[in-house]
Amino acid sequence: PIYFVHSSLPNCNAMPHHSTELSIAARFAELSGLLDSLSAQAACLGVSANDVSRIQLVVEELVSNSITHGYGEESDQLLTVALHARPDGVTLVFGDQAPPFDLSRMTASDPDEDQIGGLGINLILGFARQIRYQRVNNSNITEIDL
Repeated sequence: PIYFVHSSLPNCNAMPHHSTELSIAARFAELSGLLDSLSAQAACLGVSANDVSRIQLVVEELVSNSITHGYGEESDQLLTVALHARPDGVTLVFGDQAPPFDLSRMTASDPDEDQIGGLGINLILGFARQIRYQRVNNSNITEIDL
């Protein structure tokens, strides 16, 4: 299930006009519902269709990396995703309780044709205008300006 922290429904009239926050269990089965909910919430925030697609790709990579690399498997740990509208775009805030991982220190790598994986970070870095990271109460908090 998806937990709406700031709003109870993906309805533009039922949410703040500047931000929203969702939480899911760290399970791949939860991802589709999260992406659908994020699309609806982003539209309510006035995010363009192109930016909604970018948000979905970035969130899919973040969730996948948290489950696969952070936790090492699916779990009931919560992953949180928040969107905050800005005059020049949107900030995505992603949180998990996996071991520390600072995406803001990563750099894009040249893909190797035999490489499997690792391209998601390049995708995130390519879409991001700016990335900020902090470790708060055993949680990774990554803010990505899109």
